[in-house]
Amino acid sequence: MQAIHILHLISSAGLLGAERVLLELALETKQAGFKVTIGVFRNTLNPNLAIADAAEELGLEVKIFPCDGRLDKNTIQIIKDYMDKAGVQILHSHNYKSNFYARKALQNKNVRWVVSNHGRRFGLKILLYAVLDAFVIKHADKIIAVSENIFRKVRRAGIDTKKICIIENGINFDRFNENKFSISAKESLGIEKFIQLISDEQW
Repeated sequence: MQAIHILHLISSAGLLGAERVLLELALETKQAGFKVTIGVFRNTLNPNLAIADAAEELGLEVKIFPCDGRLDKNTIQIIKDYMDKAGVQILHSHNYKSNFYARKALQNKNVRWVVSNHGRRFGLKILLYAVLDAFVIKHADKIIAVSENIFRKVRRAGIDTKKICIIENGINFDRFNENKFSISAKESLGIEKFIQLISDEQW
């Protein structure tokens, strides 16, 4: 049986919290038997590819998507073409820009769409992005909130609560001391809950 192919999509400004969560998730799902690709935007104005470099060091497959500006129709087509060629079955996007491009690339495609809401920074511009993002992610199949607080914010934005799943961020203790903690990395990171989510044919 062919492994389910997950494409993670992120526009990154550095190797920050959301990026580290994505890498841990990608590693664990790969070990669980899924095919995983990390899709990273090479933005013209801020071409930060730190997460791509980190993913390659971890042995993960990486796909770079060149992107010129906030709305690059060529980027949308490149993502579409890659998903067709690579047989992507689940597209997992991780921030405003990625959510927007995911929505555009998935129109009329039989690919499941998962969104992770990692929390937001503050400011008027960010607030505007959040409002626009709420309209975009209403079309997602599942939305992962990393805390109860984020769950409430997503729900207040008018998202169907049946689509929202809370999977809190965790820490892979193995990176610090393998013998000190008895809790497993998968349990601490919510990996088993995520694997169950993406394996459930009902969603």
